[in-house]
Amino acid sequence: MNKENFDPVHLKITDMRICVVGSNFDYPIIRIDTNQGVYGLGEVRDAGRKESALKYKAKLLGKNPTNINGLFRMMEPYAGHGRQSGGISGIEMAL
Repeated sequence: MNKENFDPVHLKITDMRICVVGSNFDYPIIRIDTNQGVYGLGEVRDAGRKESALKYKAKLLGKNPTNINGLFRMMEPYAGHGRQSGGISGIEMAL
């Protein structure tokens, strides 16, 4: 990333990928990429299912990751409770 070309106002989410790290449980790790080469990492909490995060991918693409509160409010109604909300937790970390 070139700091001279970094413009938070025009930052957009371009991809969200997940890999699973196997240990005593499977730990889904989220990577959110942007159009300016900035990325963030997060972990789906409580060794939750990767699908609990991936279901938000289409809703996040094209959005500005600096609008964390707005993105959280957009996802929250679909979250469920307990481990079902682990995807949002990981996404929030990655933002």
